[in-house]
Amino acid sequence: MVTVYLVLLIIGVGYAIISSFGIFDFDIDFDLDWDFPILSPIIIASFLTTFGGIGLFLTYQNNLSPTSVIGISIGISVLAALLIFLLVVIPMTKADRSTAKAANEMIGKTAEVITVISKKDHGEIIYSQGMSRLSAPALSLEDKRIEPGSRVEIVDVTGGTFIVKKL
Repeated sequence: MVTVYLVLLIIGVGYAIISSFGIFDFDIDFDLDWDFPILSPIIIASFLTTFGGIGLFLTYQNNLSPTSVIGISIGISVLAALLIFLLVVIPMTKADRSTAKAANEMIGKTAEVITVISKKDHGEIIYSQGMSRLSAPALSLEDKRIEPGSRVEIVDVTGGTFIVKKL
């Protein structure tokens, strides 16, 4: 059983290290009629890491039976995963949703091009929202080149990229 704990601990820690460098950028969402991803990779990795670490620790530090070690490890791992879900995943999901909503509110508004938008390549626009001036990537609706300093209308938002047409 020690090997299982060690492998799970290594997988969890390895995933945390690799994902911190942005190498893994995937998501597995089982929403279960919620608006929050319950079985996201961060939750699964935190469960595996905690289960492996606690199992390994209890195996070497106590005279507990293997069944007790598994039970305690599962209980603590579920608690750790739940805490990460409540303290990390939910706030990140809410922040992401509010950013997307704010971007969609800009449809129909004007902006200024600050880096050239070529036929098929992203450029950058700057726009005002509330009391803030923000910048964002942009593509041309008509696949036309738009020079810096040009005024554009935001017609759509796709994946965080504004779709604009020249005024």
